[in-house]
Amino acid sequence: MTFDSPLKNMRLKIDIGALKEISKNNYALIGSGGFAKRIIDKLNAEKLPLPSFIVSDEKKEHCFGLDCYGFGNAPSIKHLIFGTNVFQMQMAEKINEHNAFEQEINLWDCSADLNDSLALIRLPIQDRYFALFSLDPKQHMRWLGKFGEYLSQKGIQLKCFHPLMNLDSDIIRNAEEVILWNGSTESFSLVKQKLTALSKRFTYAESGFFPQSQHFYFDKKGVNNESQLCMDDLAWIDESHLQKSQLVKSRLFVNRCTETASEDYIFVPLQIESDSNIQRHSRFSNGMQEFIDFIESYYKTEKIVFKAHPLDTKASSYRLRKGIWSSASSLDLIMHAKCVHGINSSVLSEAALYGVPVIAEGDCLLKAHDNQQEKLIAAIIARQFNTNETHFDAKKLSRFTNFKHQEFI
Repeated sequence: MTFDSPLKNMRLKIDIGALKEISKNNYALIGSGGFAKRIIDKLNAEKLPLPSFIVSDEKKEHCFGLDCYGFGNAPSIKHLIFGTNVFQMQMAEKINEHNAFEQEINLWDCSADLNDSLALIRLPIQDRYFALFSLDPKQHMRWLGKFGEYLSQKGIQLKCFHPLMNLDSDIIRNAEEVILWNGSTESFSLVKQKLTALSKRFTYAESGFFPQSQHFYFDKKGVNNESQLCMDDLAWIDESHLQKSQLVKSRLFVNRCTETASEDYIFVPLQIESDSNIQRHSRFSNGMQEFIDFIESYYKTEKIVFKAHPLDTKASSYRLRKGIWSSASSLDLIMHAKCVHGINSSVLSEAALYGVPVIAEGDCLLKAHDNQQEKLIAAIIARQFNTNETHFDAKKLSRFTNFKHQEFI
């Protein structure tokens, strides 16, 4: 798989690999953020050779104790490691803009090595298989494990691949079906191009809701705001679906804290800057501080309660002028808020399920169905599968996947 430059006729070979193997070469690391530090820490822990230098947008002479260069003045080198697990293609484009490197460059993604997914990816391919493309297969198989068992009973392997793998076209062509986990980030652009060129259909998958850790869904068109539910009129939702929503609500919010004093605050759930929903479907792509400033200017007198995303490594740097932080459960904060105001977090869907007024600043299903949020929540619930399910309803698979063989649906 190659990435053809529209600029200087350069060709960048992109693949995945293990740090132990790549570090045998003379190589450099692109990036100077948290993910790049994880790579340096792993190299040090395993006593592997460090990169010859760092390539970064940041204007500094040294990073991680190594020489640091900009994209325009870095020494020529054959091998480069991505210091990100999100913005790989953006980095590739920056390299294309400069002619400081050799004409043919090997770009390596080591995220599968860092998240212990390489062994899973390198399992032998069986005769019949579904191809699952995922940036973190080990993590995402937590959701798809039972579906993999379901396929296995039919003699079909759920085979994991990374979207930046240099795969032979026949491996994609021979897959019975193709699933992209999330599939909305630029990291999937190359495999999508190849799938389209091969006229190979594919289905999206993503973690679900209520709670997210216990559900996943398939979708024919995409995830989140690009989902097929976005343009769905929801006419198929009936009273039984609405009743199930109420059951899900009672289970999700049962035995929650009821001691919060008054319902006089605006609850603002924050997200992670690199979240594809933030980068692709909102105007706050510069990060959460920009959104915090917007919220504090929007509300002049109201009490504002912010909750940082639990995985946000930048949370300690955020500044509040008049809002307050809370570490309470999002569900408890929803129950006692007079409004939940966010970008396009899944917390907004939980608030809509509970019946609290929701304001979404980013593009999302709730905004697309602002006039029928109750039916939308029912549709979201009807679409998803529980991670412990062993039976996969044929009607649901037919509605929400591009699987064609009847034995699968």
